[in-house]
Order: sequence, then structure tokens, then C-alpha cells
Amino acid sequence: MTQYCVCCGKKIGFYDKKYNLVNVNVVFCSQCGKEAKDMLAAVKINCDEQKMDEIKNDFLKKLAESSYSKSIKDSIKAEFRIIFNDSPASKKNCPKSEIRYFRSSYDEAFEIVADIGEKIADRVCDPLTTEIEGVRFAVFAFEKYYMRTGSYASLTVSLAGTEDITAVTVIGSGGGDGIFNISYGAEEDFVSAFWEQAIIGYNHWLDKETTYTGDAKCPGESGTKETVSNRTGVLGGSFDPVHNGHVALGRAAIKEANLDRLIVMPARVQPFKQGKRVTEDYHRQAMAELAFSGMENTVVSDYELNNMKISYTYDTLVYLQKKYPDERLYFVLGTDSMLQVEQWYKGTDILENFSFAVSVRPGYKEEELESCISELRRKYGTEIIKIRSNMPDVSSTEVRRKIAAGESVEEMVPEPVERYIEKNGLYR
Repeated sequence: MTQYCVCCGKKIGFYDKKYNLVNVNVVFCSQCGKEAKDMLAAVKINCDEQKMDEIKNDFLKKLAESSYSKSIKDSIKAEFRIIFNDSPASKKNCPKSEIRYFRSSYDEAFEIVADIGEKIADRVCDPLTTEIEGVRFAVFAFEKYYMRTGSYASLTVSLAGTEDITAVTVIGSGGGDGIFNISYGAEEDFVSAFWEQAIIGYNHWLDKETTYTGDAKCPGESGTKETVSNRTGVLGGSFDPVHNGHVALGRAAIKEANLDRLIVMPARVQPFKQGKRVTEDYHRQAMAELAFSGMENTVVSDYELNNMKISYTYDTLVYLQKKYPDERLYFVLGTDSMLQVEQWYKGTDILENFSFAVSVRPGYKEEELESCISELRRKYGTEIIKIRSNMPDVSSTEVRRKIAAGESVEEMVPEPVERYIEKNGLYR
């Protein structure tokens, strides 16, 4: 996918050096990115709380004195804030965690967790155990040193179970965000290593037919049935134009739905927009590629744009399932769309055969959405994951309106997209 420097607009080739602000999807050429790289270097080193405050004040001073434009400064500041808030010193009470429920006895789960710890950790502490009203509990602590980040990561693995079902909770803390590791840290690697060992090494425990994960709140309540397979998200839309809300939704879906890949799918003609004028296909494809360039494990597909017919979600998902038979597909969408899925073309077939990741906006149709999700799960057994990250309040309609009125949209669309719109005279 072609990339362009957000500062000078230079095309960045595959072999060219570049600097990424990975959390906000911004790319610099090596020359333009040097100042930003120097400003962000300190926050990528794990420090105590007092040192982090000094780093924050120093960063803000350097940012104010830098030669970047306001919009680029805002992107750098957003990148700093994400890294800062994600550092162990700043998120002591917000560790990474994951919980799954299994149709397995407590004793069997205890032995397997202990065995996994011996395989993945440098140091394993003796577990603490107790029993309350017939439910048995255990807490394990694992620790590992990661050479590439020069930091330690630790896992706390807790079990709560009976003879029939066991809840396994994994909490990661420490590690990661080292100076040589600007994307995913040791903490996330360590959590992933635990579940990989569980899935690969113990299929008799994590069997495809008996593995459960989801919103269950105590042992005995099962969540959504999960098969062991790669997860691919599909984010569709007209993208006329693509905006920061689309990008934020894609990034949140990858993180919260634990996707291995995201496919961004610009539509040629959406069923509910038949007869409406849309921008030429090649412009919308180009803007989508600019917006999502630099986002890991993300591709922009031209499948629907190359089909001379209405872009039905069912047809696209069937095509992708045939192309990737071993992957589970998750259609990524918002609350309003989720509420209407049953009325879509072959909506019941979609609900019976595919999964969803839906963005939940606090206070917006929350009760209606919860009721809808419960009903769809009951009727069709549909897996529906709720994405709870805050989304920017922006729409393509508002972007087009502001451009037509000669107003700025720099806070609404990625900067490369803004430049593309201006260069090609779109929406005027």
C-alpha cells in the first residue's frame, strides 16, 4: 500500500526509511519524522510516576517550539498521550486482562495452567489457593524477561471453578513500550503466549466444541461459542470521504475483537444509497488507502468496486469466506446498522453464518442495542462482540458540507486525505 509523508507529502517507497506514529496512523519520511521521533523517544522508556511527569512537561515544551503545523502537532500529541497512558507507570490500575470460560474441571485446569507457566515463564511463583462455598480458587504469578525491550513482564492467572466449568482470567502488567518496541509490548506478547500454549498444546481442554468466551459473569454461565481460527474483520462503507471515525473504528475493532486482520471494503453502490450520487470509485479507493496506510494488518480491498452490481454485505461475506475458508469473519458496524441487520438482504443468513463487532456509544440506544443483541444471539446463535472505545463524532455528510462551505475539516479527516481532497477539488 502506497504511503505519503504527512508533513511534506513525499511518496514513501517500500525500501525507504520512514517514521510511524503507529497509534494515530500517521507516517513521516525519515527527514520530516526526525524531530517527532526525538520528542517521543523518552516516553517509550519505562519510568516511575515522577519521571513520567517530567517527561510529559518536557515533551509539551518541545512540541510547542517545534516547526510542525498545528494538525501535525495534534497528531504527535495524540500519539504521546496514548503511549503515556499505556505505560506501566501511568496505568497501574488498568492492566491488560482476558477471561474465558471452559467446560473443564478445576483440577484439570489447575494442572494445565501450571504446565503452561513452566513453558512460557522464566520464573513461576507457588500458587495461592482457597475454596469459598464450593467454588475453588487459585492464583498463579509468572514472570519473563524480554531482551528486545529490556524489560520484565508478569502475568497473574487466576482460576475459579467447580467440577464442571472453570473461569480462567489472565492479567498482564509491566513490560512493553520499551525504546526499541514502538508497537506491541512484552505484556501483550506474554498474554498471547499463554493462550497459544493453551490452544496448541491442550486441545483436549480447549476443544473447539467446548471452549467458551464472552460476557458470562460467574462459573456456569457460558458466553459465546468460539472456534479456534484466525479472525478477520470486514469494515465496509461508501467512504465518501473516509474520515477519522472510520479509522478509529477499524483500530478499535482490531484491538477489542482481537482481529488478526482487517479488510476495509469500499462499496460501489450500497443498497440503501441506490440512486444517490457518490464520488468516483478510484477517488474513494485512493482516500481509503491513504487513511489506513500504516495501520498494521489492514488492507483495502477493491472487490466491491470492481463488481458491476449492488454491494450486498451477504455476497461480499460469502466471497471472502470462500477465499479464506479457515478464517472467522466479523462484520464491523455501528449501533444503528446492528439494529437493522435482520432487514438486510439475506439478513438471517448473515446472522446465522457470520459474526459481528459493533461499536457501542454510551447512552446512545444502549438498552435497545442490548435487547437486540440478546435476541439475535437467542434466535441465530450469532457471535456479537461489543466495541466500547470512544469514537470521534464525525460523519461523511458533515465533512462534505463543510468542504462545500469552504470550512476546514482538518480535525475530521486524516491529513493525507485532506490533502488529496484539496488537490483533486472534491466536494466543492
